[in-house]
Amino acid sequence: MASDTKGTEVKRVTAPYVKIMRKNRTKLDKPKEESHKFSFYLQNKPSVLMQDFSSFLSDSAELTSILQETVDVLKVVIKANEVTLYMVDSASEEIYQVPKSVTEEQHKVNLKIQEGSTVATYAAFKKEFVLVDDILCDERFPNGLGYQDDRIKSVLCVPIVTTDGDCCAIMEMNRCIPQSSFNRDDLKMSIVIAGWMGAAIHQNRLLLALQKQQELNDYLVNLIKCFFAENISLETLIAEIVKFAKATLGAERGSFFIIDPESSDMTAEVFDEGIDGADGFTMHKKNIKVQLSTDRSIPGLVARTGATVNIRDAYNDPRFITEMERKTGIITRSVLCMPIFSLEKLLLGVVQVVNKINGVFFTSLDENVFKTFSVYCALALHYAKLYNKMRRTELLNKSNLPLLSIQLRPCDHEINNFIKNAEVIIPNEFNDFRWYVSMDEESIMPQMVFYMLKTVIGFQEVNQPVLIEFILTVRKCYRPNPYHNWEHAFNVAHCMYNILLRNKVMFTEVEIKAMIIACLCHDLDHGGYTNNFLQTTEDTLSQLYDESFLENHHYEVAMLIYKVFPFYKISSKSWKEISTEIKQCILATDLANYFKVRMKLIQIIGDPGLDWNNRHHKQLCKAIMMTSCDLSGSCKPYEVAKLLTDNVISFSFVF
Repeated sequence: MASDTKGTEVKRVTAPYVKIMRKNRTKLDKPKEESHKFSFYLQNKPSVLMQDFSSFLSDSAELTSILQETVDVLKVVIKANEVTLYMVDSASEEIYQVPKSVTEEQHKVNLKIQEGSTVATYAAFKKEFVLVDDILCDERFPNGLGYQDDRIKSVLCVPIVTTDGDCCAIMEMNRCIPQSSFNRDDLKMSIVIAGWMGAAIHQNRLLLALQKQQELNDYLVNLIKCFFAENISLETLIAEIVKFAKATLGAERGSFFIIDPESSDMTAEVFDEGIDGADGFTMHKKNIKVQLSTDRSIPGLVARTGATVNIRDAYNDPRFITEMERKTGIITRSVLCMPIFSLEKLLLGVVQVVNKINGVFFTSLDENVFKTFSVYCALALHYAKLYNKMRRTELLNKSNLPLLSIQLRPCDHEINNFIKNAEVIIPNEFNDFRWYVSMDEESIMPQMVFYMLKTVIGFQEVNQPVLIEFILTVRKCYRPNPYHNWEHAFNVAHCMYNILLRNKVMFTEVEIKAMIIACLCHDLDHGGYTNNFLQTTEDTLSQLYDESFLENHHYEVAMLIYKVFPFYKISSKSWKEISTEIKQCILATDLANYFKVRMKLIQIIGDPGLDWNNRHHKQLCKAIMMTSCDLSGSCKPYEVAKLLTDNVISFSFVF
């Protein structure tokens, strides 16, 4: 009967810990016999301690009170006279006894963890159990239990050690003189209970760390999304990161140092806390920069060594300089400071938090959480660096645009000469596809372009003086190449002029305006090389665009010229439609695109047939028109075609 009673008591104590260890495990690597044994304890689980410890496992319930309830049950199981629970403070290397009804810090009774003192301090020091038959006769414990009681004889003291070797509590049971001493069965039972308690505490810590890490990741991801989407300032981002770091780690203050990559002495901008905003917290960039290469502060040490510094006791750590405390007026107890590196292992900055609130110092768990912060901080700093670089480039381009406009503008004598000879005599064969400009007519090509535009698109929505400057600037932006030059652009535009002159009803005003301008600008700033050559030599244009490198560049130059000389008196929306059409037309002059268009048109013409009302079919036809105009020189009279062929050959061997 006594054996059954003891077995029931064993179940009451071990069942909660069996559940705790199995809660997040689907399989136990145990022999079948042991699994069968544990299944016995899981049957008809008692309600004692279950609710509290389940809460402890899934949340952050008060550990001390739960352990106290557990040792009270163990006291009954092993028939101890008294039981005392000591909690371990690893920071101060002390154990403290907490009365059952009191959990406040100021009521703790502290004992130094060491040998040659009490049974509990010895067990905490050795992290081993202690079984004493007569406490008064054991020389290892001159202070006995730490208090005077002549009735106590036998003592059983068992440390609660987690699976990673951390001693977090001590269970101390005793029996008085009339009772028998603790035996091996009592020791075995206590060790089993302590083992389950240590495993449960360790698992709870891991679970809480995982939850904290998940909350941290979710928060920082949302913060980074906000930073990317809304383009918030770097100061705001740093303030939010440091604010959440303080809340997560339980720190009093935080600071951030951004290192200037151009400096040789690790000059850093300092972001420190200030009182501002609705919540009374913000990060302010100080006007004074710090040279971390020579600075004696903890951030300076971290910047020089590239290693994390965790100071648990500032006043007893030689790395902490008290002069800094006198300057700031802030009392420092503990410091956690970490470097921030880029993917290339370049030091970007240093982040620091000071004074642990709910503890004596920052733990290794805090360091792991802080590492996550450093990753997001590195991302934020890298993005800020890219954004500032991009912003600087945009501002430089904006400031250089007026200068570029001056350089692009035609000379006054060119404009005056154009106006003076505006009414040129157009050749009789001008509307013939076979016509080609002669050497005597080259000087009046801008006036003939003006005439073609006037004839095809009209001047109702055109600022004529600005159009003159546009035409002359286009001529200026063609390089003196053997083939892809101003003369070639004029010939391509002339061919398109003749097509549109005969088929204006087939196209919209937007299409007509776009195609004639696209022909005139389709080879702007051509360097005399092919797309294949640019790709092989890894030219800047091949890195700037995914395909049709030259054609994309021609379009961008055309848009730049129009931005300086916007001759169309139309809305920005209407110009956007025209510019989109111009881009499609210029890109169509890439022969790589021509062969794709040709295959599609062959299929369409065969079945189901070309439908001019089909937008896709019409776009393919316009692309073929651009290629036809671009290659129309080969259809000129023999003398002209021969000359152009020689120019093409010269172009082919120019490099």
